[in-house]
Amino acid sequence: MPDNEQKSREDTTATLRETVNNAYGYLKGSENTDSFQAVTFEEMMQRQLDSITGKNGSGSSEMQRIQKVQADLVSCVDTIKNTAQDKFPKDPNAKAVNTP
Repeated sequence: MPDNEQKSREDTTATLRETVNNAYGYLKGSENTDSFQAVTFEEMMQRQLDSITGKNGSGSSEMQRIQKVQADLVSCVDTIKNTAQDKFPKDPNAKAVNTP
């Protein structure tokens, strides 16, 4: 008899969890739908433009960040080009990362 009672409790618990989960999912889904419907295409475009131009409060624009990455990379490549080959360590026993 105890096995049947435990099985019944487990079934009840699973059913209750499923019911609460379904209700919570429905509510959260409705919230997301409502918040998505509240945003217009124009607002989304303005947010994207603000991000690109730096008017979004982050302190720098996407363009500035991209230009900094580009400048840093060019500087790094120039440094590598101007470094003599004998300055780079050579280990004849070293294997490339992707080789067995």
